[in-house]
Amino acid sequence: MFSEAGLWQVLHRLGLHYRQGWEHILSPDPLAELKLAWLEAALTRARLYPQRVVALWLDEFTFYRQPAPAPAWADGRARRGPRARKTPGSNTKARVVAALHHHSGQVHYLLRSRCGVAQLAQFYHQLRALYPDAEELYVIQDCWPVHFRPQLTHLAVRLHISLLPLPTYSSWRNPIEKLWRWLRQSVLHMHPWADDWPRLKLEVSRFLDRFAQPSPSLLRYVGLSY
Repeated sequence: MFSEAGLWQVLHRLGLHYRQGWEHILSPDPLAELKLAWLEAALTRARLYPQRVVALWLDEFTFYRQPAPAPAWADGRARRGPRARKTPGSNTKARVVAALHHHSGQVHYLLRSRCGVAQLAQFYHQLRALYPDAEELYVIQDCWPVHFRPQLTHLAVRLHISLLPLPTYSSWRNPIEKLWRWLRQSVLHMHPWADDWPRLKLEVSRFLDRFAQPSPSLLRYVGLSY
């Protein structure tokens, strides 16, 4: 009979690891292969011509005033884990729209109470202003219907921004999702600012501002660099 340690060594030698599962659904998108080909072509051009071509991963994120309970360090003598201290009142929420530069790890964002056509239009203007010399500016995003409202697609054409849709049900392909995981773990889980909404938004901004400049560490974290 193997001990637990011995069994672990055997499994390790066989290349088997105990890892957290992740949600995945096979995209029914009939254009999935074509979309992935467009994406690969855009990323290749951004790699070959970094002075002229920019590729950005865009996504939106919602966070709430009330803290989310999560594992945290606590006195080992305590019978229960630490408390996620909430406060009475509505669970106010805010939205962040952000874009991650594929090759530098730089993050651009906009924090608002909601995210709709007007906020995305403002963000597209912001992105074009940040990259005025980019001959090709690709924004890669999921298939949320708002992303492709006529007002936004027409604006993107005027700003010379190419909107590239990911296949449906494939948010896991967007590396910026891992930035949201980092934000949850670093700021939002078990946070102490349920009764100080401005402070919580400030802390979210401070976290994102860490990546206002190129960030090799973020690229490694999201899997775009090794």
